[in-house]
Amino acid sequence: METQDTSYLGVELKLRYFEEFKICGLPIPPYSKGSGFVLKFDDAKSYLNYRTALKAILFELHRADPKNSNYEIQHSKALIKYVLYIMREELSKRQN
Repeated sequence: METQDTSYLGVELKLRYFEEFKICGLPIPPYSKGSGFVLKFDDAKSYLNYRTALKAILFELHRADPKNSNYEIQHSKALIKYVLYIMREELSKRQN
């Protein structure tokens, strides 16, 4: 759901990650697109809920491929880890 409103926290990613989300089948929170792809969270609760959802998906992906041999699952896990890292960094910047 593309939005143009202000938000509690915006997490900016490169525009190509929009397609990566779709390829991996990951849920996309409200967002905006322009020169980049910005995930927008209205409040701390929506941010935490999305992080929890991504972590749950990551856990299930680990269970689905314990030997880490499926490329598609590896790709999805790498994307989730990257998004979680960027989200944590953006929140850290906002709090400082």
